[in-house]
Amino acid sequence: RPTERHIKIVDYRDGARVVTAIEVLSLSNKYGKGRRQYREKQERYLDGGINLVEIDLLRDGMFVLAVGPEYPPPGDRTPYRICVRRALTPQVADMYSISLREPLPNIPIPLRPTDSDIVLQLQPLINDAMRKGRYTNLDYQHQPDPPLEPDDEQWANAMLRERGLRV
Repeated sequence: RPTERHIKIVDYRDGARVVTAIEVLSLSNKYGKGRRQYREKQERYLDGGINLVEIDLLRDGMFVLAVGPEYPPPGDRTPYRICVRRALTPQVADMYSISLREPLPNIPIPLRPTDSDIVLQLQPLINDAMRKGRYTNLDYQHQPDPPLEPDDEQWANAMLRERGLRV
């Protein structure tokens, strides 16, 4: 079973209450029983007055962010998405649509109502994971699965050739 990753920010001055949950989605969150379980967890967070930050950096799998699948509209959809739901305004979701060709954004992480947001810099985290993980040994000679959109495929092929990772 794949490892599921999340971070909980806890206020220990308020009885160890979870203030914010940050979920990095995995494929198990997007299919079958895991999807149902993840949806139940989303509901518990939102019903419990917990800020929810969802980071979906997977092009595969069903849409599972805590907004309707109609958002963003089809013309604004990108391969990667981030959703920030604040406990104080549960009917509002801040969506970040991210192109494959753009660096990952810095995103606000909401805390207690009396606190300012903190900023999570995603791109340096991913860069560090790539350097420290086993990702430097990836074989870039094959097309990714699922396939990229044609424009993104052209861009990725050119970038990989430039770096000597694809012929």
